[in-house]
Amino acid sequence: MGLFPVSQSGLSRETARRPHDSARRNGDRLGWVVLGMLYAFQPQAMSAPPSADIQIVDVPKGRAVDVYFEVNLKAKVFIRIGAAGGAEPCAEFWWVKWPFGSIESLGRRCNSASFEVPGLTNHSISAKLRASAVNDVKLMVTAKETVANSATFHF
Repeated sequence: MGLFPVSQSGLSRETARRPHDSARRNGDRLGWVVLGMLYAFQPQAMSAPPSADIQIVDVPKGRAVDVYFEVNLKAKVFIRIGAAGGAEPCAEFWWVKWPFGSIESLGRRCNSASFEVPGLTNHSISAKLRASAVNDVKLMVTAKETVANSATFHF
């Protein structure tokens, strides 16, 4: 570690080290401690599971877009709404449910929202979440999903 072998210098190993070695080691430790603290205390976005995939959906002003689509899933959809330039981060949401094509309005939500996916009790085997907005917004969408109904066939 030193500039010359310790045995030739007559100094102890600690004395022969360059003065900045201990500062570098302490800085490395501090960096790892800070990184560990940031990881341990990170905010959980919208109470969604950390392994969930996040989709970014652009909602142009005055247009309706598909946000989430499911078939035979029991799920909860988590949404974070953002707008640029100090505009209001709000959007109007509704479900389109199949097989009957009925529409269920979910209302206007600002900043964040979460919705339970309609299932068989709501006369739905598939559903699509749609959104529209009065200004350009971006939606961060994730979901916690499980299979709703399954059947086993024996041959």
